[in-house]
Amino acid sequence: VFEERMEGVRSEAEHNVHHAMMRAHRRPVAVSVHIDEMPHHAVEAGTCHHICAFFGSFGFFVQFVLAVLSFSALLFKRYQENPRRPISIFRLDALKNGLGASLVHFINIWISIRLARGTDPCPWYLIQIVLDTTVVIFANYMLLRWLESWLLTLFNIDVTSGNYGVPPSLQRWLQQLGVWFVVIMVCKIAMVVLLVTAQTGLSNVATLILSPLCFNPHLELFIVLVLLPLILNAFSFWVMDDYLKFSTDEGLGDYGKLGTGGG
Repeated sequence: VFEERMEGVRSEAEHNVHHAMMRAHRRPVAVSVHIDEMPHHAVEAGTCHHICAFFGSFGFFVQFVLAVLSFSALLFKRYQENPRRPISIFRLDALKNGLGASLVHFINIWISIRLARGTDPCPWYLIQIVLDTTVVIFANYMLLRWLESWLLTLFNIDVTSGNYGVPPSLQRWLQQLGVWFVVIMVCKIAMVVLLVTAQTGLSNVATLILSPLCFNPHLELFIVLVLLPLILNAFSFWVMDDYLKFSTDEGLGDYGKLGTGGG
């Protein structure tokens, strides 16, 4: 009887082991692919195994660093001014500039992901940041000045950027912010049309430029979202601040009525 029981236990154990091995055989196995294991034609075609993640923990950290450093450029610019804007005016100018830049940044990320279609979106973000800080920044200025003149002529609405009245009016600031957002969106739509029209050529150029980095997504993300934008955005913030703030040929003009420069 004992031998029969042991034989039954042995048979059941062998059956369980065999069943487990069959299940393991059918289960998908995750394989880590290295660049030297990838097909040669895939490397030549610029196909990246890794994709930079805008919304991962590292991606959020990188974007936070970019925001802090970009705003620091505005602080540095203010302390170089002579005469210096009152701090109350500077806050409104910087907030308008920062909100516009944030809108552009997240639109760029969305467009990059859409155009990438499951591939690496960093090349598309690179293309947009270069266009935003060169061609688009000039288009923004021209359209902003035209809208200011058009609204004043047709509707007698003064939305001259940076002129918030004395004392500064939140309503006037909101009106100027709305006009600035319209400028950004119109120019962004025009840029998207350009991107879609020349999609293949622009994608190939940007992918070629970033090809040495595309197998290190953290380094690629840092360069595309911090290093290059820091240089380009510092220039962009500086130029945009010049035409978003109120300018006058009489020194501080209305700013002088607000008292001291503060800070």
